[in-house]
Amino acid sequence: MALTAALAGCVTSTPPLSVDEIKTWKVVSVEGIVAPVARSGWMSAAHDFRKLKGLEIIVKPSEERGLPQQIIEPALPLEEYRAYIASQFSQRVKTSFIGPLQGGLHGTRPVRIVVSMHDALILDGNARFGATLLSGQSGDENTLTASIDVVDARTGKTLLTFPQSVTKGTGGALGLALGGGPIIESDPMIRMLNSLRERFTAWLLKRA
Repeated sequence: MALTAALAGCVTSTPPLSVDEIKTWKVVSVEGIVAPVARSGWMSAAHDFRKLKGLEIIVKPSEERGLPQQIIEPALPLEEYRAYIASQFSQRVKTSFIGPLQGGLHGTRPVRIVVSMHDALILDGNARFGATLLSGQSGDENTLTASIDVVDARTGKTLLTFPQSVTKGTGGALGLALGGGPIIESDPMIRMLNSLRERFTAWLLKRA
């Protein structure tokens, strides 16, 4: 399940609300969800799910000399896998978003922040190495396609939508945390979410 579509990564529209109105918001919850037609190439999460369910990929020697090894990949129970991906994504959204947004928006009107994942591509070490050999630096690229809704916590009304856009990252388990500073963030999904959060915050507080 690999990312097969690349959407525009630039967001240029301005929120149709004043900054003063936005500053009345108080972030009471943050969550991540998986869009109904989302596709995921988040390989480390797939590996973790297979291990959890006892569905590890099996590599068997070929019965005939000179032929490649047989790779047996048990099918994933899609509904369970989707729920697992949603849970893992939501945990990382909370890690990235909740502290900075609650620190910056602490008015009186309670709102919920909902980040929707539409596509993701994060290769594992073996796939990353092979892709880099074949295509150079582009083989080391991760992508996250997501949108963000700000929802009134009392009424359920969507107040604002940050349009679907692509966030890019590189590398696997090691990399500098986006946002500056010497802190090392080891999770490539969180690194991309940090970058998405910064773009969202800048867009949110931009005046017309």
